Amino acid sequence: MAIKLFKTTKFFIFIILLSCFTANAQAASFGDYIAGYHPYLNGKPYSKIPVVAYVRQNEGKWVHPTEQTKHPTVELTVEKDSDFAVFVLKLPDGRIFKTHSPLILGPDIEELYYGDFNNDGTGDFMGIKPYGGCGLGAENCAGLFAFSEKKDYFFARVNTMGLGPDSLIIDPKTNKFRLIRTIFRQSAGTDNKIHSFFVHIFYKWEYSFFSPDPDMTPVWIQYLNKSNHEETKLLTQTLKEKAWYGTGLEATE
Repeated sequence: MAIKLFKTTKFFIFIILLSCFTANAQAASFGDYIAGYHPYLNGKPYSKIPVVAYVRQNEGKWVHPTEQTKHPTVELTVEKDSDFAVFVLKLPDGRIFKTHSPLILGPDIEELYYGDFNNDGTGDFMGIKPYGGCGLGAENCAGLFAFSEKKDYFFARVNTMGLGPDSLIIDPKTNKFRLIRTIFRQSAGTDNKIHSFFVHIFYKWEYSFFSPDPDMTPVWIQYLNKSNHEETKLLTQTLKEKAWYGTGLEATE
C-alpha cells in the first residue's frame, strides 16, 4: 500500500512539474533570447508598445484571445500553384486585405501580436515567421507587419533576428513607435581579437513604409554567454563600418 501511494504521489508530482514547464514554454516569446541583448536607455529598458498575443484557433487561423467577433482575424493560406503563402487580414466589417508571406516550414507563422503601433486608434499587427536553423541561425526571421492608415492597411516585411514584443518600443523624444531590427556581425576589436556583436537599428514607420530613424544611432552590443545591454567599447566608428560591410576580420593574432 505504501509503495502504491509513493508511486501515485510521484506521478502527480511529475504531472504538476510537466504542467509548469508547458505553461512556461507557452508563455515564452520567439524573441526572448535576443531581448536579452537589446539596448537600454540610461540603464533601463525602453518603454514598450502594449500588445495582445493572438491565439491560433486552428492551423493557419489566428484570433483575438477574448473578443473574437470584435477584432480582425488573420489567416495564412497557400493558393494553388503558388510558391508563397498569403497573409489574409479579415476585418469585422467584412473588408479583406492580403499580402504575401514566405513559404518556409509551411504557410503558418509562429506568433501574432496586435496593438496600436502608430497610435491612430486602430489595431496593427506583427506576425513572426522563423526561417529555421541551428544555433543563432534559429533566431533569423521575417516580421510581417500590417499598419492601419485611415480605412486601409499597408503591409511591410522586415528580415531581422529574435523578433518579439520587446522589439516594439517607444522613442522617448517623440513618444512614437520604433522597431528594433537586429543584425549579427563579427569584427576585430580594439583589443585585436575577433568578437561577435548584435547590431540594433531603430526603424520608424512613416509615409507607409519602414526606414531607419536618423536621430537614433544604431547600438552595437557584444554577444556573450549571458545577457548584455551595454553598448560595446571594443569598436571605433571605423571598425564598425568595416564590420558592417564585411571587411572587419583582420585581427593579427
